[in-house]
Amino acid sequence: MARLPRTTHANRVPHCFIHTVDGLFFQEDDISVLMDTLRSLVKEHPEITIEYFQIMSNHIHWIIRFSVDTSCGDVMCIVHGNLSKAYNRHHNRKGHVWRERYKDVTIQDLTHYWSGVTYVGNNKI
Repeated sequence: MARLPRTTHANRVPHCFIHTVDGLFFQEDDISVLMDTLRSLVKEHPEITIEYFQIMSNHIHWIIRFSVDTSCGDVMCIVHGNLSKAYNRHHNRKGHVWRERYKDVTIQDLTHYWSGVTYVGNNKI
């Protein structure tokens, strides 16, 4: 079955998440790479606001606001690409870091937003 196209529209607030392949866990160096990438991303792309994120031992959650018509894929490509390359380099390995494509769910209202933030906040490392 074909994949459905990603949703894109201005002022969309998606909750995105992605998991590593089994057995891969983030360490302090990996978190530093993520933080540096996020700083660069928001500096270069003022239309993107990272409202909330959490890096767990084996997956990442994001709540992002877009002020222009775009998809999470643009952000995921940059962040996950940088983190994958750095992870493989730091851990002297090759191959996939991410188990599957990222998932994203559009936040529908304020209750849904706070539910997502609470869920992610309660499951951090």
